[in-house]
Amino acid sequence: MTSLFKFFSFTIPLVLAGALWTNVAAAEGSAVDAATATVLADPKVIKALEAIKDDDARTLAEQRRITEIPAPPYKEKVRGDYILKRFQELGFKDAAMDGEAM
Repeated sequence: MTSLFKFFSFTIPLVLAGALWTNVAAAEGSAVDAATATVLADPKVIKALEAIKDDDARTLAEQRRITEIPAPPYKEKVRGDYILKRFQELGFKDAAMDGEAM
């Protein structure tokens, strides 16, 4: 076999497989896009996303507060205690530390 024949006998199936995969991915992509559009048009989803956006400043402030608590590797208890307390304040009464955190 010539090297040119070897090249094409290897390359052509790859190109065809790539073209086929592109068509399949495009078809799946359009189905995903349609499903996404349907979900994003739902009034409940719109309301939930608005609530998330409205709460962004408070969420960012809480994230900053958590990251400012010193928690070097294997010494995260103080941060864990804070998060546990916040979960309980928010109504997660069953929130608890696992054995490794103690």
